[in-house]
Amino acid sequence: CSPVLKTLLQNNPHSHPLIYLEGVKQHELQSILHLMYLGEVKVFEDTVNRFLKIAKDLKLNQISQFAPETISKMKGEPSTNDQSVVLGDQILYNCEDCDLVFKKRFALLRHRTSKHKLISYSCYQCEYQASNPANLKAHQESKHKSVKKGKYSCDLCDYQARKPSIVKMHKEAKHEGIRYSCNLCEYQATRPSHLKIHQESKHEGVKYSCDQCEYQAKQPSHLKTHQDSIHKGVRRYSCNECEYRATRQSHLKIHQESKHEDVVYFCNLCEYQGTQATNLKAHIESRHDCIRYNCNQCEYQATTRAHLRKHQESKHSIVKH
Repeated sequence: CSPVLKTLLQNNPHSHPLIYLEGVKQHELQSILHLMYLGEVKVFEDTVNRFLKIAKDLKLNQISQFAPETISKMKGEPSTNDQSVVLGDQILYNCEDCDLVFKKRFALLRHRTSKHKLISYSCYQCEYQASNPANLKAHQESKHKSVKKGKYSCDLCDYQARKPSIVKMHKEAKHEGIRYSCNLCEYQATRPSHLKIHQESKHEGVKYSCDQCEYQAKQPSHLKTHQDSIHKGVRRYSCNECEYRATRQSHLKIHQESKHEDVVYFCNLCEYQGTQATNLKAHIESRHDCIRYNCNQCEYQATTRAHLRKHQESKHSIVKH
């Protein structure tokens, strides 16, 4: 028994005395009492020395003389500042910020997260902050209708992605106009990863070679597409209106626009009309910008890359996939 506590109780013969011990927190006193009456207690390693000091201040010599390593310690995350106490066969967890006690540690963590604002989950579409992921998901479903079948939606258009970070990059590129500039030319990318690919392919000469032919790609994804389509015959993207199958999603889009949607691209410098954006670009480059593509085998100049490729295949037997 503690002589200090005994004196306090004898001097205050109340049926429910209120005891205040300066510098001693409620859960610490509870741990002392549990050890006194139940014979055991568990505390975190970083609080053992403080526990023994309180015992010494209360003149509990049978406890304060213990070495720290003789006390049962519970390893955990000191940042949560929670205390565990063994009551018989049951472990109880005390919140250091209030007087609540919990039977399970995850319940204590959830309580401290929501009530004491230790952790928050932010909505990427507004300033809302939730105390747990479930509340955030419920908020997004009700306020933004953003979580449907594992997809996250842009609140400014119909765009959907599987990750919030991708939606964020979409909004920055499409709606906020954020660009990442190359320090070696005038190129601007909508994503840092695109800027890296540009610098590697255009300024550093990085190439990815096919192990089955002489093809070289500027990007790993282009090499994979080449191998799938040329060497494996894979056609991943099917048109839902005809039997056309494309190796790339961009090719399928071009097909659908030109064949089924009657999309037309007009030249603003003449009366030319193209069914594909690439055709319009090639027209402007050859007719209005006078851009020419030189053959590295002879003096031939082509008005388009496609014409240069056909020339090299027919005249110089250079085949490029």
